[in-house]
Amino acid sequence: SLSGGEKKMVNLARLLLQMPDLLLLDEPDNHLDFEAKAWLENFIQGYPGTVITISHDRYLLNRIAKKILQLEDGTIDVYAGNYSYYFEERQRRLIQRHEMYTLQQGEVQRLEALLHQLRVWAKQNSKFAPRMRSMEKRVERARQEASERPVMNREKIKLNFDSDRSGQKVLEVKGVSKTIDSRPLFAPFDLTIYYRERVGIVGANGSGKTTLLRTIVGAHGRAPLPPDTGTVKIGASVVLGYYAQEQDTLPRDKTPLEYVRSLKPVTEQYAIGILRSLLFSYRDMHNAIKHLSGGEKSRLQIVRLMLTDANFLVLDEPTNNLDLASIEVLEAALEDFDGTILAVSHDRYFLDKIANRIVAIEADGRVRQYPGNFTYYLEKRGV
Repeated sequence: SLSGGEKKMVNLARLLLQMPDLLLLDEPDNHLDFEAKAWLENFIQGYPGTVITISHDRYLLNRIAKKILQLEDGTIDVYAGNYSYYFEERQRRLIQRHEMYTLQQGEVQRLEALLHQLRVWAKQNSKFAPRMRSMEKRVERARQEASERPVMNREKIKLNFDSDRSGQKVLEVKGVSKTIDSRPLFAPFDLTIYYRERVGIVGANGSGKTTLLRTIVGAHGRAPLPPDTGTVKIGASVVLGYYAQEQDTLPRDKTPLEYVRSLKPVTEQYAIGILRSLLFSYRDMHNAIKHLSGGEKSRLQIVRLMLTDANFLVLDEPTNNLDLASIEVLEAALEDFDGTILAVSHDRYFLDKIANRIVAIEADGRVRQYPGNFTYYLEKRGV
């Protein structure tokens, strides 16, 4: 019954009690609030043992990493620095590899041209045959020693959130409050969201952010979670699309291909095309959803948002588990989206790029609003 962030803190507390020599942390900062992220960064920095962390949080990697291991195309490249160093050094190495590849291919082509000429001469005069055979060996050796072409621009996911326009007033919350298991989450508050607004929700772990989203989604007729007081009203012509933090909206035993075709009456070929645009392999399309990675499940939730033609996106930690390239594509697609967004996130980059209003659930349960992005919110709070 705990929130995603609280579950993560319990796991971290378990590790604190064990104090092993080697910590293996898989996305440890997912779901954590900003104070917990800061604590985690300090904890890792001061840890007396060795820590290996998988993370897509650029702030975290810049603060804790002394070495970056990049796993790509079945090989591991090592970078002796933090994320900023890795980012610049990777570009430098890519350019260097491309230059080397170009030089090597030029040499191979030069030798192949000489070999072609020697073959012509050998047909006319047998005395050129030994030189021809020697050149054949040089060409073969040059081909074997030449490096593979480096991938300068890797394939990225393709997103397009097309939708019909909603009415001007998308959401109206009046006097809403919620208590769970005798624990007050948020005091009565009002919130009105208008067409094309981008609203970010922030607050500590367990403050009720996900509960608030589920209350709003419930007002749209899905998995009702009614407020204790007040009303939630969805505006005219609003089609709501919900991205769940813990991916519990996905049918675990279906395959992605079956799931896509259950969302919309489309041909198998069309469904395959949609999944390919989100970088699903043919094998993964036919694999049960419960066997997919966290990132693949996240991309599958994005497919659902695209196919339901939603004009009001309600997103609960949408960047969790996504790789950095996919996060950047998602940010760009949401910026171009001709609809309305309400998002819970602890991703500081994401909130700065997307939000034009911040709704904060404070420690005392009061809900306050800040007319700006995440940086503006921090400035006003004096953080």
